[in-house]
Amino acid sequence: LEQQEGLRALPGSDQRIIWVPARQTLKHALFTLPDQLGGRKRVSALQLKISAWSPFEDTRFSVIWSDNVASVFAWDGAALNQRISDHEYNPIDCEVVPEAFIRTPGSDGLRLVSCSDGIEAQVWTRGFLTASRWWARIPPAHEWALFSRTTGESVSAAIPDLLEPEWLETPWPGNQTHGTPIAQLLKNERLV
Repeated sequence: LEQQEGLRALPGSDQRIIWVPARQTLKHALFTLPDQLGGRKRVSALQLKISAWSPFEDTRFSVIWSDNVASVFAWDGAALNQRISDHEYNPIDCEVVPEAFIRTPGSDGLRLVSCSDGIEAQVWTRGFLTASRWWARIPPAHEWALFSRTTGESVSAAIPDLLEPEWLETPWPGNQTHGTPIAQLLKNERLV
């Protein structure tokens, strides 16, 4: 788990390497694809949308699907691989999982959670993450109100209590990380 102070190993981390990148290094978006797309066509269409949206030259991403809607976290693959290597791990051995995809999902509505390197505002719909925003610390009331307004939730300047969702033993079912095909083939069963 990447934190501002360095790495932190989680319980069970002696089984396989799951790298949880710092939230501040991730971008989140929701993408809706045509219902008739499935399989490889759906993944290809999503990759095109992500490449048009992502600010990174070497974009890697993790996705959870709900029907034809994709909740995506993207990151700079080259920068993350360098950070992994700096800690003397082989990036090929690591499964990258965003923190939100390895913690207990929320119920419907807004929540504010403590994450490894700050605070994350999240919007959930039927157990599906539909919006996310990161801050280094609890946001000012006007920023919270702006976030809630832009997500379509009821606007409130009152900042909710900070939550600490439970860590899951494994990433959410259906979590898919997209990187280079060779990296996906060479995964091992160790965990940091």
